[in-house]
Amino acid sequence: MKLAIGTHVIGADAEETFSVFPNPASGKINFQFPFNAMNIELVIKNILGNEIYRQSLSSPDLTLDISSWSKGIYFAQTTDENKNVMHRKIIIE
Repeated sequence: MKLAIGTHVIGADAEETFSVFPNPASGKINFQFPFNAMNIELVIKNILGNEIYRQSLSSPDLTLDISSWSKGIYFAQTTDENKNVMHRKIIIE
């Protein structure tokens, strides 16, 4: 199992992780996954652990409209087809 928290990655090369930008964000946020990433499950939770977004992805790029989301801290988790899990903290301004 591979784990990434913040910008630190355990058990994975940097090119295997995903990017979230801009961060902090407002309006829209972009996710960029490795070009070879397939069948990724993206889950975003708020600071209380409530799931606010879930989507299965097969594309290396995703842009979300977050203009209606409350300001605060969120956590993005991805799980790939090999059950590798990565996390990112997202700040919405």
